[in-house]
Amino acid sequence: MTIGRTRFRKVGFQPLSGTILGTEKYGGLRSFTCSIPSPFDVLYFEKCVDQTNPGPPYHKGGRFQLYQAEIDQIRSVGKGRHLYMMQIGGPNYYDGSFIPNIGLLSPYISATDLLQSDFSKNPHSSNFDQSLYSAKEYASASPGSPGVQLGVAIAEFRDMPRMLSNTAKGFHNIWKSMGGSFRHWSPKEVANQFLNEQFGWLPFLGDLRRFVRTAQNLNNGLAQARHDNARWVHRRRVLGTIRSKSKLGGGTSYAAGLLPVLNTYAYRSQGNWEVWVESEADHWFSGEFKYYVPDIDTDDFARRYKWQQLGLSLTPSLIWEALPWSWLIDWGTNIGDILQNISNQSLGWASNLVSRNAYSMGTTRKTYTLSTTAQISDGPIHGESRVTATWKSRQLASPFGFGYANWASFSARQLAILTALGIVRT
Repeated sequence: MTIGRTRFRKVGFQPLSGTILGTEKYGGLRSFTCSIPSPFDVLYFEKCVDQTNPGPPYHKGGRFQLYQAEIDQIRSVGKGRHLYMMQIGGPNYYDGSFIPNIGLLSPYISATDLLQSDFSKNPHSSNFDQSLYSAKEYASASPGSPGVQLGVAIAEFRDMPRMLSNTAKGFHNIWKSMGGSFRHWSPKEVANQFLNEQFGWLPFLGDLRRFVRTAQNLNNGLAQARHDNARWVHRRRVLGTIRSKSKLGGGTSYAAGLLPVLNTYAYRSQGNWEVWVESEADHWFSGEFKYYVPDIDTDDFARRYKWQQLGLSLTPSLIWEALPWSWLIDWGTNIGDILQNISNQSLGWASNLVSRNAYSMGTTRKTYTLSTTAQISDGPIHGESRVTATWKSRQLASPFGFGYANWASFSARQLAILTALGIVRT
């Protein structure tokens, strides 16, 4: 029996919070206290949604979601006595240290967002939705997935004359440019060459490599398919790491994101501050598959296997891939992956295909960095603060993949397959 649960954890406070940063003497004395706005005064926040599972040993898992927010310990910089640029009734100075104004991160990751207890309302957790990747991972790992979509490549041969024409024009323009004239390269021609390469030649060459590799391994693949028939086989797929970095904002001022804000004479010029975000996402899949093909040892199956591995069978996935602009739709959706799963289960060579302990998993991490440089009278002072938000998730697939809410959504044929393969409801 599994029991769902939700847990929260909040750890530590900024050690500098409430301490005296320093004292300014300018027409009198005033002290500055370190004040760190909520929730940046907390060092760590965590929310976990998971379930208990029977064990040990632990063979089964379930839905898992984890959100972590880590705020780096704010450290003081530039400690010392800093004389002011202009002395009026002096000496005028600031005696103390500075800290980055972490509150400047608020427009980009506010208190409400950072400590949000409701995953669905956290605008920074869009990559937390593992369903964007689960269908692709399942389709890639499933037995019966074609090694190459030769049928799609044949359908796309209609574009070959245009590809050759654009390439010929490109070489012609290069030849013309070698004489020192670039007037032949209009923006439209540059764009045409880029699209011709990205969506013409690169996919074509990729299909050609996959065809050669699949054709070379057909007999070995057939032997492996026969060996794995009616057996549970573990498969794992890794989509890889996606990284990005971008600047969110910044500005210039005398204090330049360092606290405390002193009299203008404390600075020799304006400084600057910037906010950057770095994102890193990893997605992977692990699961076991089983299929049963009654005629797997026959010549008829051998022909069917080779035909389908080359992607020559007419399936919903093949029709979709051959449609113009389907690639653009698949950039923002997983329609192609869903159709591939349907094709594998209903029309692929691995008939009666089911899975167990199949999980789609992902980790997304975003690091927000505030970088500040203030031009204090006796030299520049640099400070940094970081906030890291991490999402981890795990989704459990049904025996027929992702997208089935419960057993009641299975068809009669699917239930019969489960019964025949000895899968029981747990």
